[in-house]
Amino acid sequence: MYYSKEGGEIMPLAYVGDGAIVEVLNIGGGRGLVRRLRDLGIHEGSKLKVIKSAGPGPVIIHLISSKSSPIGRRIALGFGVAMKVLVKVIGYDTQY
Repeated sequence: MYYSKEGGEIMPLAYVGDGAIVEVLNIGGGRGLVRRLRDLGIHEGSKLKVIKSAGPGPVIIHLISSKSSPIGRRIALGFGVAMKVLVKVIGYDTQY
């Protein structure tokens, strides 16, 4: 795990638990992956809520804020893609 200068743990999206609210810090992939995720509304600065993250299966997220896409959509990302999205946990939804 890494830690940001402002404090807080930085980790791949695939490792974040259910109910966590995260901010995307970096996408570690090629131009094609970065473009595809940006088209879905996932880019640096986006805020996401993790709905389901269970082991090597898909990670289901809820888009909270994004500059390039309507908020409120649910997106499923494969485990490999979720490993390339580095995030910082900024809160938790108490319903989980």
